[in-house]
Amino acid sequence: MIISVDVGGTKSKAVLYNENGDVLNEVVVGSCHPMQNDDETIINNIQACILDDNAPIVFGFAGYGRSQSLKDKIDWLVAKACGNHPYHIIPDTEMAMYSTLLGHDGITVILGTGSVAFRKESAKTTQIGGWGFVLGDEGSGYELGQNVLKTFALEADGRKRKGIIFDSVTELYELNTPNELITKVVDHGIVKRMLIAKAARIALDHPEECLEIIKTSASNAAKLISSAQKDDLPVVITGGLSHSQYYIDTIQYYLPHIHIEVAKHEPVYGGYIYHLKH
Repeated sequence: MIISVDVGGTKSKAVLYNENGDVLNEVVVGSCHPMQNDDETIINNIQACILDDNAPIVFGFAGYGRSQSLKDKIDWLVAKACGNHPYHIIPDTEMAMYSTLLGHDGITVILGTGSVAFRKESAKTTQIGGWGFVLGDEGSGYELGQNVLKTFALEADGRKRKGIIFDSVTELYELNTPNELITKVVDHGIVKRMLIAKAARIALDHPEECLEIIKTSASNAAKLISSAQKDDLPVVITGGLSHSQYYIDTIQYYLPHIHIEVAKHEPVYGGYIYHLKH
């Protein structure tokens, strides 16, 4: 058996798999990431993910390895929580690649709050994108949501006729006045990326009214995929936006010569495949 834990910014999901990849048990707890919670809470959350006393654990942590200080902090927290329990830590992006490509060569495209692509060729992995919301995140939920909110601002000012976006944003963020949106999505200079990305759902729920917004982001996602493509490698998309067939179909429209697939497994499944390969 193997326990796989996908550590996200808002929650962590742990799944206990048997040797055939069948789910025996699972739990969702709060984030185990040191950028999101205090040490005591993280340790308690990690311990709640130990679904079997003997099964080794594979953790997929966001940002693991990007900086030595963050890596050291994650290493310390996991060691403190797990004690003598066997475990291994990998970046969440690597876990996502294992869940999409199942250890084979190909291209993994993650379209969630942010966006990034990884091309795996034998033992070599190349990253394309992943520059963050200031410099990149093309085709992401953040970009979609930001453009929805920009349209809301235009409608609030009377620079554009009010429509479904104005009403939907007002309801989603529970605004008493349009200007309240500013402090909702920016707190003391800190941009709330995930909160902005929530507005992407408005575009995807109203594709006819938000067609240009969707086309802009889908075109950017297609450019990301095209830049990653090489030697007709298979392309698999994962992340929150992969659940919108309309969005996937729009991306495919811009890539007539590249066949894209949607991941059959959630990212946490990558821990099981990683265990098989190692």
